Amino acid sequence: MKRRLAFFLSIAPFFCAPPLSAAASSPEDSYHQYLKGLLHERNGRFKEALGAYEKAADLDPQSRFVHETLAFLSLRLEELNRALAEAETVVRLSPRDPRAHIVMGRIRLARNEIKESTESFDKALELDPASDEALLYAAHIRMQDRPEESLSYYKRFLQNNPQSVEARARLAEIQHRLGDIDSAEKSWRDVLALNPSEFSAHLALAHLYEIKKDTAAAIASYETCRFLDPQNAGILSRLGDLYYRSGDSAQAQEAFMQAERLAPDDLTIQFWMALLAEERRDWKAAVRHMSEVAAKSRETGILLRLAYYCSQSGEGERSVKTLKKIQKRDPDNPEFLYYVGLGYEDLHKPRTAIRWFERSLKKDEERADTHFHVGTNWDLLGKFDRAEPHLLRAVLLNPQHTVALNYLGYSWADRGMNLDKALAFIQRAMHFEPDNGAYVDSLGWTYFKLGRLTEAEAALSRAVHMLEDPVIWEHYGDVLEKAGKPQEAVRAWQEGLALDPKRKSLLKRIGSKGEPRDVLKRVEGNLRQLQSLTGSVDVGFQNGSRRVQAHGLFYYRKPQQFRMEFLGPFFMPQVLLVQTPSGMHWRSSKEDASDWPKREEWLRLLGDFLSGELLHRFDGADVRVSREGGELVYSAAFGELRIDGEKKVLTRATWKDAPPSGPVVHFRFEGYRDVEGLSLPSEVDCEIPSEEVKFSFDLDHMKINRPLDASLFQVPHASSE
Repeated sequence: MKRRLAFFLSIAPFFCAPPLSAAASSPEDSYHQYLKGLLHERNGRFKEALGAYEKAADLDPQSRFVHETLAFLSLRLEELNRALAEAETVVRLSPRDPRAHIVMGRIRLARNEIKESTESFDKALELDPASDEALLYAAHIRMQDRPEESLSYYKRFLQNNPQSVEARARLAEIQHRLGDIDSAEKSWRDVLALNPSEFSAHLALAHLYEIKKDTAAAIASYETCRFLDPQNAGILSRLGDLYYRSGDSAQAQEAFMQAERLAPDDLTIQFWMALLAEERRDWKAAVRHMSEVAAKSRETGILLRLAYYCSQSGEGERSVKTLKKIQKRDPDNPEFLYYVGLGYEDLHKPRTAIRWFERSLKKDEERADTHFHVGTNWDLLGKFDRAEPHLLRAVLLNPQHTVALNYLGYSWADRGMNLDKALAFIQRAMHFEPDNGAYVDSLGWTYFKLGRLTEAEAALSRAVHMLEDPVIWEHYGDVLEKAGKPQEAVRAWQEGLALDPKRKSLLKRIGSKGEPRDVLKRVEGNLRQLQSLTGSVDVGFQNGSRRVQAHGLFYYRKPQQFRMEFLGPFFMPQVLLVQTPSGMHWRSSKEDASDWPKREEWLRLLGDFLSGELLHRFDGADVRVSREGGELVYSAAFGELRIDGEKKVLTRATWKDAPPSGPVVHFRFEGYRDVEGLSLPSEVDCEIPSEEVKFSFDLDHMKINRPLDASLFQVPHASSE
């Protein structure tokens, strides 16, 4: 029944048309031909439909509606001249009917006859100023060339049709084009008031907020777009871009990872993934993503960035190969020759680097940076006499080349030559960069060589707090020793040893002058080099009478960030622990999560141990040092440390938190292993007697100083705390 009613409504205009003219055939014959045409058209048989409509027109040539139907079907069949002829017939039959001029306007518009089409729609509005259809076409046809006029027509239309989402959207688009951002924003909000799920409105608002530099609002709108269309890689990519620019790398990473899954071949997404990997210093990932971009892009900047990533990831040979690919595109370009030289410099091949730099200088003798690198590489080869002219040339070409000024000044001072000139060069460098710690060190060292010990001590006492550099502490210690302050000198050298426990010059200077503190600083220095630690872990908790055993994954990032995933059957996570500066957070799928101890002291102190901070607290005048067998014992009111004097490793630690009322925490460290040059315990036991809590874990498959994304240490949304 519904289908029959719809069919009747579709042909109603025909029955409402002017009566058929008298003809040999009856009106039923004309209706019959029209119905045949309609059925053919509904079933996609357009040629047959055209023939039937033509017969209907022959039977009643005065029927405007039949000619209108013929006009639009001809248009559908791309018979544009026939469509125009039928439209002209419609206008001839009904010159005072606005609909006839709308038909003509639509046909003219399809023929791209803009002027004539505009005139037809204007004629329709002259006959009926309130015609909604004519208003919409008049507005639409003016959008590109006459947006102000278009705006007025849309406003007229909306007076009678305030619920029209389409018209309000067009209004907003024109206001945006005209630069009326505030009005455009209001119009898009009007669209959302009518349809809160209108994707185009949320997207347009996001663009407007970007123009207004309201990043937070733009992100909120794009997030709504993501909710409405979660498979839209373009939206995800834009979100990632905004999150990155606003400093939220974790959210940027998450957005770009989703975008990459949807569009793995999108070069823009791969480029952003490389930048994010660079930010977290995951050079392998950066190489992987930028390689995808470089495979399909010939841009020099892309290849240069790829070469840099290869260099940072330890793929020096590939870096040079990439740089040579750039150089071959323009063999005589001095800058590209210079880049290849830098690649060989990174490979620690100074002679080869010099050859490429000299090739660059043959093309352009006036490149200060190239002269500087020729000089530094000759210096590496022990030929300062050949380095010096190039370093001087770099300064002559660029009097503000602070790196060259400092390098040459320090080189002279360290050799005890040209000391007054060395001081002048370093002071010139500091004029441009007064807070550069390396330059302050050079200044102090030059004063030392000049015998101006008071000025040397003042400069170096400042420099040691500007950079964590064992060389600066070594210089400072030398100045203090020369100034008659041997104990302070030893302490300075020991601070340097904490940064580089294997530095031979420091070990030689200290000798046996301060063994207990020397040992303490060496153990601290070993741990200070630990930026991150990962591995598998076997965990045991003793909470009163309850014993819990688990196997899991362990992540640590300096300072005080932990993540432990305790695994259950089929290696599914059962308990997740995340420690951040805001405290300890738990998420558990187990009903007995309460068995797991929640005291944070053990984890906080473990972080202090791994960062070296725990040992640093025992480096003070109020700490007593004694020997018990082969161990050095460091005692203070707040706790005790025991260090194996031979192996130089921490074996025991006791910490009294806020004595006398705070809990006492005992640690035992065993099973030390050499992990990529650092000595680390694989077995750690912890006991808090007042809480009847014991904790132990065995670390295996340890890896150090790998880049760990910040998202690993985000606080879980749900917690069983």
